[in-house]
Amino acid sequence: MLQESIFTLEKTPLIIRIILRGWEDIQGDDQKVREILGHLIEGEKTEWLPKIRMILNQRGKISKILDIDEKHPNTGKGLLELLDNFDLLRQQNIFELRNMDISENDLKMRAEHETLGLITVENLLSTWVYHDNTHIAQLLKEMGKPFWTRLGPWKSEFRN
Repeated sequence: MLQESIFTLEKTPLIIRIILRGWEDIQGDDQKVREILGHLIEGEKTEWLPKIRMILNQRGKISKILDIDEKHPNTGKGLLELLDNFDLLRQQNIFELRNMDISENDLKMRAEHETLGLITVENLLSTWVYHDNTHIAQLLKEMGKPFWTRLGPWKSEFRN
């Protein structure tokens, strides 16, 4: 489970970079895309690895996961700068995650989350991967928005 998580997590920055390559040239400044990237950056800094460390070190309650609607200091930067920042932070976190030597027993370690109750390291890792995938899908949906009004009769074939 750990190796599968790392395999997926280390690919997210590249996938996002491919999705957004040239986006500013076509779409111009896209605040929503910058908010998503800012959110991912803050997650790298404050959410995933710090909470895994807290569980492994049995250090108290775990607080809520970052809210995408919260304002982040990164959103005033350009897409390329945000992508580079996210990529660097993710590389550092993957390096640390690999070196934590997390065992199968460690994956089962639990902590009390302030709103969710008992969670495990495995729950948190799975949430990290799923969180990435959700935001990749969200970025793809943002890219599709300009086309939604032009679908004509095919609009009924898709969910918006």
